[in-house]
Amino acid sequence: MAEPDRPQSPFAGMVDFSARTPVRALSPREIERMLAEHRLYLETEYHQGHRANFSSTDLTGRNFTGLNLRGVKMDRAVLRGADFTGAHLQSANLIGAILEQACFDRADLSRARLSGANLVSAFTRPFRTSAGSAGWLGVVSPGKSEARPSRKLHRHRCRHANRL
Repeated sequence: MAEPDRPQSPFAGMVDFSARTPVRALSPREIERMLAEHRLYLETEYHQGHRANFSSTDLTGRNFTGLNLRGVKMDRAVLRGADFTGAHLQSANLIGAILEQACFDRADLSRARLSGANLVSAFTRPFRTSAGSAGWLGVVSPGKSEARPSRKLHRHRCRHANRL
């Protein structure tokens, strides 16, 4: 069928889904400042500081081990190889984030929003869910639609992320 003969949706051309938000690059100093503001925001029960907004930010290989990142905004962030071992990610927004080879050992992902996130080769040991029980992200391979535990997870340790 020739291109002009193809039927078109009445909504064609209204939204360009192929356009991605440009990725921001932040200096290590700026990242640390934002994390300190977020820590103050949580410690003062939202009265001081600011909620960290790392939306569309390149945080490749970043080490977030043990940090309290509750409610953090990381939608569409590039988090390839990031280490979230023992991190508190309750209610975090990770929608559309690129989490390839990220480590979530013992991370608390209760109520975290992960829809559309790329979890290819992300690995973890048990983590907490909103029901208080342990769950698994498992190892997700391209072409597989579900995440499930892998025996390899027990032997695999997260690679150490670069400290910035």
